Amino acid sequence: KMLPGVAYLEMALQATLLAAGTAGHEAEQGVRLHGVVWLKPFTVEEGTEQELHIALTPEAQNRIGFEVYSGEAVGEGEVHSQGRVELYTREAAANLPKLEVEVLREESRHIVSGAECYGQFLERGIAYGPSHRGLERLEIGPRGALGKLALPEGTGEGYVLHPGIVDAALQACAGLMEETGGSETQLPFALERLEVMSAAPARGWVWVRPQEGSATEGRLQKLDIDLCAEDGTVCVR
Repeated sequence: KMLPGVAYLEMALQATLLAAGTAGHEAEQGVRLHGVVWLKPFTVEEGTEQELHIALTPEAQNRIGFEVYSGEAVGEGEVHSQGRVELYTREAAANLPKLEVEVLREESRHIVSGAECYGQFLERGIAYGPSHRGLERLEIGPRGALGKLALPEGTGEGYVLHPGIVDAALQACAGLMEETGGSETQLPFALERLEVMSAAPARGWVWVRPQEGSATEGRLQKLDIDLCAEDGTVCVR
């Protein structure tokens, strides 16, 4: 069994809030993550237990470096993810950007159900468990893909970046690339920047499109992602 890489994002966020003494004040605290890379999957064999750790390191410009690792101590085990976290003063909720969901839906030319997406993933050897099947459908248009997301019941509350819903947002990226001519499933290995403006919603939308001004280099493609509430308010981008 493999821990989804997006779980490291929540680990880094919560560890930083604890270290900064701002845990419990997520509603007022803005968070940005920079230069996140997923280096090695964290897997657990059936019937065994393994520990996962996170180490924080102060850096310049009010940023904190993080490293998620398994093993006894930093530098002695395997590093699974690393990056940097920055805390900032969040914009008022009234000033948050909003996605024009209905406009994008009207532009859509092709709809793929969540069941079809997960069937395609399974054919490529990726089996998502019940708590990570949050992509209900994908509506693909000329500017990108709009995904309908819903957190499966019984997957827990109290997260800022719930792994189930954030993973579903990244699944929409893979679904978009497959539907637009990809010959193999491509999964993200790095995150240039992530901004948390409010907690990821239990139900909402994800808008995925090619990054403006970036050219595809071989198999590498850069995408921009907006994770939104049901009314289109952007929560994470």
